[in-house]
Amino acid sequence: MRDALYPPPAFSASWMVVHRLENHDVVRWDYEHNRPNAPRVPALADPWNQRSWYARSRSRVATTLLLTAPGIPMLFMGQEILEDKPWHDDIRF
Repeated sequence: MRDALYPPPAFSASWMVVHRLENHDVVRWDYEHNRPNAPRVPALADPWNQRSWYARSRSRVATTLLLTAPGIPMLFMGQEILEDKPWHDDIRF
């Protein structure tokens, strides 16, 4: 686990790396197919019930790893409260 969290020795500026689990490009709404482009973290953990204990615990583990890894963590809007809806840029939605 320790080796997975730290970058290779050849990359000396590990504090400059931005880590993310979700961003607006990944969880955006796909207009062409009328569905989310990719599921959010709770939906990846439990596709049938994003509010289940299992989905919440897996999301907490993923967020803990994100926040404790060397570098700059980036949280996407709603990720800290287990948001399971995709991001949508249409104000009428």
